[in-house]
Amino acid sequence: MGLKHGDLRMTISDHIEVDRYKAKMGTDEDVCVVNFHVETREAGQDLVNFLESGYEWILDAAVSPGTNRHGKYMVFVEMERNADIRDNVGYMLREVSKVAELEEWKMRYSKSSISKDVTEETLSEIPNSSESYNGFLTDSKLIDNIKKAINI
Repeated sequence: MGLKHGDLRMTISDHIEVDRYKAKMGTDEDVCVVNFHVETREAGQDLVNFLESGYEWILDAAVSPGTNRHGKYMVFVEMERNADIRDNVGYMLREVSKVAELEEWKMRYSKSSISKDVTEETLSEIPNSSESYNGFLTDSKLIDNIKKAINI
């Protein structure tokens, strides 16, 4: 039995994180990890089942065995980093919006502490190739080194 509109209402946070955690199905440069925060393990398992049953581009989905420091479970979704990644993430969020009754999403990319509204522009920040992912890492390390050098 599949989920219906609103079945996961008030169980899924409207904040997602992208590329914050390491991939298990391959290398980070080839696999993108999107994670959701959910209220209960059962809601997390329902979300995993929903995602794994309908989208062939999802490589794997799993719910964390325990809660994070905020008492929430996390659902990790792994998908191939390719030219369709941005469209796939957007489509996934639109579909989850239906079962969670969420209208808007916020996204944090990588280790950033800044959440941004999910728009086409913010989705375009997700690296869609191993080369663009490695470029992001190089740029991030350079910025970190500059900050360290000037004591920020």
